[in-house]
Amino acid sequence: TLFFFVIVVCCRRPLVFFFFSNFSRAMTAMLMWLLRLTAAALLSLPPTTTVAASSSSSPSSTTVVRAKHVVGAGLGRTGTMSFKESIVQLGFGPVFHMEDCVQHPEFTPLWEQLADLSPLETIGAVNGGYYEPIWESTTFREPNSARIQLLSQIVGIDTNTTTTTKAETTNTNTNKVYMSTMDFPTCIYFRDMIEVYKQLVDDPREVKVVLTSRETGRQWGASFLASIGNWIPALRPGGISLALYLFPPFFRYDTLFQSTFYRLFPSNIHTGYSTISKREDRLGQYHDMWNKHVRTVMQEYAQEHHVALDEVFLDFQVQQGWAPLCQFLGITKEEQHPACPHHDNKETLAVPFPHI
Repeated sequence: TLFFFVIVVCCRRPLVFFFFSNFSRAMTAMLMWLLRLTAAALLSLPPTTTVAASSSSSPSSTTVVRAKHVVGAGLGRTGTMSFKESIVQLGFGPVFHMEDCVQHPEFTPLWEQLADLSPLETIGAVNGGYYEPIWESTTFREPNSARIQLLSQIVGIDTNTTTTTKAETTNTNTNKVYMSTMDFPTCIYFRDMIEVYKQLVDDPREVKVVLTSRETGRQWGASFLASIGNWIPALRPGGISLALYLFPPFFRYDTLFQSTFYRLFPSNIHTGYSTISKREDRLGQYHDMWNKHVRTVMQEYAQEHHVALDEVFLDFQVQQGWAPLCQFLGITKEEQHPACPHHDNKETLAVPFPHI
């Protein structure tokens, strides 16, 4: 056979070329036909299970557990008054805000106890020198049973009544039961406030934490220093010390602020930072470090309770409007309002004790 093949190749080259040329064309045509047949078969297949798997892993495919209580972890001057009004409109009020703290000085002894239970770590010498408190101190990382009891009293929940059901609360402050909290000073105790409201629910996902913030820490520092920062003598040269002694109401509120507000800030920011720009930068660091602390604590909380982080925590800026907030809280479109409220003029808030 081999000999015959060699003879043919040597003597009939045109014939051999014709044979192999037509054979290759036939094989090419057959391969193309098979490829077209395979492609058509693949395109006609039903969707694979990969699509179903990806949709089932998406948080949006799960049913959102509707909130019963909202805990604001954002600092004052992050849109908390507008946020408060929004929460009230959505049915999660009354809301305990800094203005409620000012309007109820009778809680001052409770705030003083809370301060004693929550010593702040500091940078610098506390006695006889400049110091800066550290908000992300370990004291706020874990809930404290004594603090939970005190905060429960402040928001009107009677934890000593064993007959009170989770659907009902006993008003202990003779005014109202606050169903949500935000702004100073409760934002600093946000981890304890979660436990306060968990006493009233069956599912931990019914207590939602919202961290309101500014776009940058510097923005917050400038806004704070130009508004409620004026309340703090240590942040205001000359302070308002004389007024505290001339007007008894001022002295009463100063005592309240010492345990709820003043202690959170540098002892005399002008000592450490000589210009307004430097002070704004330093205060901006407080904003950024606090937000980082809240996010870390909430990640730990979600893991501890075996829930998805986005079921119990929302990072939120008020200019985002209703959509992300309502979706997080489990509010339907029919329950939403046409426009988010906008409050808190910084010029008004620059006046110390505006609610007196």
